[in-house]
Amino acid sequence: MNERKYIAISVKHSDGYPFVLWGYHRTEDYEERCFAGYTEDINKAELYSIEEFKEAYGDELGIYNYNPITIFELLIDFKKLKKKYDTVFVSEAEYRMTWGLWQLEKCLKINSSIWKKHHQRSSIQMEISLRS
Repeated sequence: MNERKYIAISVKHSDGYPFVLWGYHRTEDYEERCFAGYTEDINKAELYSIEEFKEAYGDELGIYNYNPITIFELLIDFKKLKKKYDTVFVSEAEYRMTWGLWQLEKCLKINSSIWKKHHQRSSIQMEISLRS
């Protein structure tokens, strides 16, 4: 848990995937951690060790789940986690895998709608040329 490999997810500020991630920019190992701002971009989100986050924020209120969870637990139990915690932690590697799938799905939807529009225009043009 001392390894800097976790994404802090603000379930409090998230409505689902993509989630709101702590830190608006990623620091180098030798730099002071970014605890300010949020992003949905995995490439910009800060990486934390559980220990350094705990040191910065403590947990008197019990709103941080310092036991890392899997991305599947987050997706399945999102509503329950949102009621109980402000922030949960998932390993960057696991989140990145899901992020890649989400980006692919987004790309496929965009390309699908472009294809449909093109196909509709082609069909109309073909129908017009057949009538002529």
